[in-house]
Amino acid sequence: MKKLLFINLVGVILLLSSCDYLRTQFPQDTIEQTLKTGLVPINGYFWNDVDYFRHQHRDEILKTLKVEEKIEVKGSDLCLVLFSYSVASQIKKRAQWFRKVDGKWTFCATYFSQYDDDPLGNGDKESAKKLLEKADKWEESSKEIWW
Repeated sequence: MKKLLFINLVGVILLLSSCDYLRTQFPQDTIEQTLKTGLVPINGYFWNDVDYFRHQHRDEILKTLKVEEKIEVKGSDLCLVLFSYSVASQIKKRAQWFRKVDGKWTFCATYFSQYDDDPLGNGDKESAKKLLEKADKWEESSKEIWW
């Protein structure tokens, strides 16, 4: 039983370490605060190479972090944020969904598919699909940057 539990734990850790995601200690009052606490990992806690890279370049990343656009989804507690940051001459563009929970913003871990009938669950499937396409196009220009 302990061996099976250990194997499952290792599997979950490997699965999580293979994803490029953001995390925050606690939800924040603003999206910008949540981004700053989630973009750069806490000292000594790195899941993967991206976390380590962001930690090593945290000052430059935080200095160059720009929220380019925030799009709140009508009829929901979701917001799509298009942001960028740079290290040296490379500019990374990211799209991230946020959810407002108890009046504070946190990262949304839900995957929204363009192929769903109502991807965001607010009844406006056309608008949702346009937002998902916009997020994909935003990230497309810097997809070659591994970090």
